[in-house]
Amino acid sequence: MTLIATDRLDLIRLFLRVAETGQISQAAHALGLSQPTASRFLKRLEDQVGTKLVDRSPQGLSLTQAGRDFLAPARRLVDDWYEAIDVVKGDTCTRSGTIRIAVPVAVGQGFLAVIAARFLRAHPAIAIEWHLRDDLVDVTAEGYDLWIRVGEVHRDDLVVRHIYRVERAIVTAAGRPEVSHPRELQPTPAVRLSTFVPGVVELTDGSGVTFQLRQRVMFTTDNLYAALTAVLQGVGYAVLPLWCMHAQLAQGALRRVCEPWRPADVTLSIAYAPNRGRSSRVAALMAHIQKELQDDQGLGVAFLRAAGAMDSVTRIGRLVRR
Repeated sequence: MTLIATDRLDLIRLFLRVAETGQISQAAHALGLSQPTASRFLKRLEDQVGTKLVDRSPQGLSLTQAGRDFLAPARRLVDDWYEAIDVVKGDTCTRSGTIRIAVPVAVGQGFLAVIAARFLRAHPAIAIEWHLRDDLVDVTAEGYDLWIRVGEVHRDDLVVRHIYRVERAIVTAAGRPEVSHPRELQPTPAVRLSTFVPGVVELTDGSGVTFQLRQRVMFTTDNLYAALTAVLQGVGYAVLPLWCMHAQLAQGALRRVCEPWRPADVTLSIAYAPNRGRSSRVAALMAHIQKELQDDQGLGVAFLRAAGAMDSVTRIGRLVRR
C-alpha cells in the first residue's frame, strides 16, 4: 500500500515498516516515498509521541526502548483500523491488512507454507509475515496474530484451537537390519529430534500394550530436515513425522520398522489472543487452514493420504480455552 497522506495512521505504518526492515530506504520504497520524505515523516511521529523511537547510525536503524514499547500497540492501531473497515463494509468488503504468524520451522517450510500460499492467492489484499520459530512465543508482547505450534500450548490468556494430529513412525534407512520389536532397537544408534522426541519414547502396539524405548542417541538436532538427512545417511533410526518423509518411504530410501509399535501423535494447535479471533482476516485464515488440514478436499487429508503420509484421519475441530 502506498503512503498517500501524513495523518497519524500513515506515520505509524511507516514506523512499522522501519521496525520490520531496519532501513529507512526499504521502508520508504515499500510505501512509495523518497528517503528524505520518509525520514521527515518518522521525525514527525517522534515529535507527536514526544520521545525518540529510532536510533540512527551508519549501520542502519534500531528501535529505542520506547520504540520497542510502542511496537505492539502501534500494530494494534493499524489492525483495528482495517478491522473497522471490514465491519462497516460487511460481506462486501475485500479483506486487507497484514497477518503476523509464528509457525514451527519444519511445517512452516513444508505443507503449512503451501496452505498459506493458497490462502494468499484467494485474498490478494492480505499480506502475511511468516516467522519460523520453534521456541515459546509471547503472542501479545511480540505482536503476533497467530501462533501455530506443534505440541501443547499452556497459556491461560490465549484461545487454543487443536486442528490436527501429526502421525509419526519409527524409520530407518534402507538396507539396515530387520527389527520386529523395539527392544531390539535399544542397543542400536538413534537419531533424535530433540524438540519433539525425548530420550525415552513411549510406544504402543495395536492391542494397547506400551513399551519404553530407551534410545542410544548418536545424533541430536533441533532441525527436522537435519534429522531426516542423518537417518537417510545410515546414522541410525529415528522417530519422525510421516508427512516429511512420504517420498523417501515411497521410493524405498526409508522403511518403517517395529510395526505395529507406534509413538504417540503430536498435536498441531493454533493459539491467539481473544481479541484477534474477531479479526475477519485472521478468522478467514484460520478457517482456511482448518479446511485444508481436515477437509477431504483440502491439502491436508487428500494430499497426505495420497502421498502415503497418513495411516488414519484424525480430525479435531473443537475450540478450547486453557
